[in-house]
Amino acid sequence: MAVIDYYEGDTFTKGIKDGLPIILSGTRTKSVEVNNGFTGYDRLIQGITDCGLDIYDTHEDDATLEIISIQPVEKDGRIICKYQYQNSIDRLNNEAQEAINSRSDQRTITYDYSLTQVLSNQDWDGDDIVLQWVDLTTNQTVEYVAEFQVQVPVVTMTITDIVQADPSAYTSYIGKINDDTWNGKDAHMWMCTNFCYVESDNGEHWQVTAQFAGKFDQFGWDVRVYLKRKDGTIPDSLVEGTGKDTIQVYEEADFDLLLTI
Repeated sequence: MAVIDYYEGDTFTKGIKDGLPIILSGTRTKSVEVNNGFTGYDRLIQGITDCGLDIYDTHEDDATLEIISIQPVEKDGRIICKYQYQNSIDRLNNEAQEAINSRSDQRTITYDYSLTQVLSNQDWDGDDIVLQWVDLTTNQTVEYVAEFQVQVPVVTMTITDIVQADPSAYTSYIGKINDDTWNGKDAHMWMCTNFCYVESDNGEHWQVTAQFAGKFDQFGWDVRVYLKRKDGTIPDSLVEGTGKDTIQVYEEADFDLLLTI
């Protein structure tokens, strides 16, 4: 059976990163006896295996140190493995940035501008349309807010992306509106209308498609309501400026947690 021991011990270099002391890099050497049945290159490979350490293995006393290279040599009948350690923070940060860059390359955003028909009670300038008529039985003038169908512009934004985490929880965003400024527009102007995903690589990655509808007028996805009688007329006793309000009817959500533009 192979016997593993320390040959030269550990030597590591300390440093400062972001104002904190850390170990930046270091070397470690281990040696092992290898069965005589192995020769040449196979003997070196067997020595690496018997020493029990591999690339990206972390140091038992500092998990931020990982092996980045292994140099095996034979000396006096033993295989000596010299391990080069490096602090993994920079590598992990670089890999994370590469993943973000890769994701950005895979992501596509498309915009579709169209018209949709909605019920309105305002003119093109945003002023309420109030009609008057005279009740012949009382000879009084009655006012009521006109309601009619109009075509308004709506933009549909579609985002496709590749993600690694299971995105099933994101379906809860459907029917919700942005709670704060998002994608250049104020709160309540974007609504998530669709979210679908397809699993690939046995769950390693997911292709997601999210759709958002934007209404960019002064009310966004909020609703303008008026106080009226059952017959549609406005009560005569209303004080000027009262009897109408803008109501939030859709639940808010933090869209920054869904997909970052």
